Amino acid sequence: MRRPQPTHTGADQQELEWARGAERGVFFALLLACALGWGAYAMLTAKSFYPLLVLRALIVGSCLVVVSAFVLAIPAEGILYLVSARYRQARGYRQAAEKGKPAAAWKYLGAWFAMLLVSVANGVLRDFTYGRHMDELSAHQLSTAASVLLLGLLIRGYTRICPPAAAQEAAFIGLLWLALTVAFEFLFFHYAGGHSWPDLLDNYNLMKGRLWPVVLVWIAIAPYVFFRADRAQ
Repeated sequence: MRRPQPTHTGADQQELEWARGAERGVFFALLLACALGWGAYAMLTAKSFYPLLVLRALIVGSCLVVVSAFVLAIPAEGILYLVSARYRQARGYRQAAEKGKPAAAWKYLGAWFAMLLVSVANGVLRDFTYGRHMDELSAHQLSTAASVLLLGLLIRGYTRICPPAAAQEAAFIGLLWLALTVAFEFLFFHYAGGHSWPDLLDNYNLMKGRLWPVVLVWIAIAPYVFFRADRAQ
C-alpha cells in the first residue's frame, strides 16, 4: 500500500530523510530494549548457569530478538505518529498533524475493555468445562487458540466499525492494546491475584509450551494486519 501523499509541497526531501532516520532510531531503541528484556527474563528464570544452558539461552534469545525485529518495525512508526507532529507532517498526514493526536482515543480503550471481558469469559469457560478434563498445559494451549480466534473476531469488528485512518494509527492501536494488556496482567494478577513475579513470567516461557506471548503478538499486530487487508481489497 502506498503511503498517503503530502497535500502540499512543504514536506521536502530533507524532512522525509529526517522521518526515515527517526523511524530507524526508534526501531533500534525498541529492539535494544527488547533484547535487554529477554536477557533479564533469561536471568530471572535460569535455574543454573551451566555452559550448555547458557548456550541454549543465547540461541533461543537470538531467535526471539530476530522475531521481535519484524514485530517492532510496526509500532516504531506508531510511536512517532503519536508523539511527533513533525513526523506526521513530513509523512504527509496533514490532518493528523493539525489535530495533534489520533482521533477518538476513548474508542481504543473501549475496544480494549471489550477484549478484556472476552478474555475473562474465555478463561471462565476453560476452568468450568474442558479444563476439568485435560491436563493444565493442554487446556492452556487450547484456551490460547480460542483467545486468538475470539480476539481476532473482535478486533476485526472494531476495524470495520472504526477503521484506522492510516497504517501508523493502526500500529499505535495495537501498541496501546499490548501495553494495556501486559500492564493489567502483571499488576492485577500480582497485587490482586497474589501470583508471584516468577509465576507470571513463567507464563511467557515458550520452551515449556506456554503460548501466552502468541496472544500478545496477535493483539499488537492484528489492527495493522486488518488495515492492510482492507486497503488491499
